[in-house]
Amino acid sequence: MKYILSIIICLALFSCHDVKVGYLETEAAQYNPNVLEVTKSQDANDPLHVVSPPIEGVEGTQPIYITIRQVTTTDGDKVAFQKEVTVRGNGAFDIPVYNNIPAGTYQISLQVENEDHSDFLEDIFTIVVKE
Repeated sequence: MKYILSIIICLALFSCHDVKVGYLETEAAQYNPNVLEVTKSQDANDPLHVVSPPIEGVEGTQPIYITIRQVTTTDGDKVAFQKEVTVRGNGAFDIPVYNNIPAGTYQISLQVENEDHSDFLEDIFTIVVKE
C-alpha cells in the first residue's frame, strides 16, 4: 500500500508544472493604413493631436499592454520622437501637431503583452513627420 501511495505522490509531483494564463495572438497584427503623415504646426498654442488608427489583429486575454519598444530612423531624431509620441491602449499612436520632432521617417516596433505572453512586432508602423 505504501508503494502505491508513493507512486501516486511521485506522479502528482512530476506532473505539476506552471500553466500559462490565457493566450496572446499577434500573427495577424497590422495597421490599416500602416503609414501616417504628420505636418507640424508652428503655433505653440495649437492643442491638436493626430491619432493613428488602432492596431488590428491582436487577440488575447485582457488586459493587453502595448508599448513602443523601438524606433528606427535614418533622417530623424528617435530620442525627440520618443519624447513626443505615445501609444494608447488600443495601439493607436498619439502625436501632438505642435512638437519638437525633426522631419523624417520613423519606423516603430511594438511590444504586445499580457500576464504570461509577450510578442515583439518589428517595424509595424511608420510615421512621417513633415515641416
